Amino acid sequence: MIVDRSEGYLGVLVDDLTSLGTNEPYRMFTSRAEFRLHLRPDNADLRLTDKGRQMNVVGDSRYAKFLRTQSRLEAATAALEGIAMSQAKWKRCLSTFNRKKDNGKVLSALDLMYRHDVKLADLGSAFPEELKEFVGDESLEERIYVNATYAKQHKRLLAKMDEIRRESATLIPPEIDFSKMVALSFESREKFEIWKPQNLAAASRIPGVTPDSLAILLKYLRKEDAVGGIAGAAEGTREAAL
Repeated sequence: MIVDRSEGYLGVLVDDLTSLGTNEPYRMFTSRAEFRLHLRPDNADLRLTDKGRQMNVVGDSRYAKFLRTQSRLEAATAALEGIAMSQAKWKRCLSTFNRKKDNGKVLSALDLMYRHDVKLADLGSAFPEELKEFVGDESLEERIYVNATYAKQHKRLLAKMDEIRRESATLIPPEIDFSKMVALSFESREKFEIWKPQNLAAASRIPGVTPDSLAILLKYLRKEDAVGGIAGAAEGTREAAL
């Protein structure tokens, strides 16, 4: 069974030890995991039950429960996202929605749950046909709230990580001066100076380096390459690597 870095801390641990090694006892910090917003206790079953099933360590009853949970969560989320209207209309529908400032934006029922603390029961009363089957399920309501809270950050993170994976072979010239990258945190600059990664893939495996830092590094490399600042050096590094 393979657990990816995006699926569990075990995947982070194994990848770190096999790709980086260690000269001291390894400690599993959340800062080592670029997907830490996604690696939460509340969604462990959604992340790992399928893998357990493939390895024959998840029984029929537990797997059936997992499928029901997954199906209801997806259905409830879709139903909440499908109910959307202006803030003025929401005020007429819900007495519990009393936002004073109206910025003219259209909000979904899901937005109301995690941004304005509107309860699923209140939404169910206003839209019984769409939501009545989900009302009263406290566990489901909590999952919806937590997922929605982190959804946008996680989506942005996935987009950044996809870009970094596509550009993982981008070479980093050995003479590059990381101290000039003022957009990077001091910690990231220090780590890059110590580890001196040869490419973006190596930089992504440095413990504690965040996707934001990698995105900044990639942007800097592109900018410098575009103006000829590191083009020659990068070409020389490519030839040496070959």
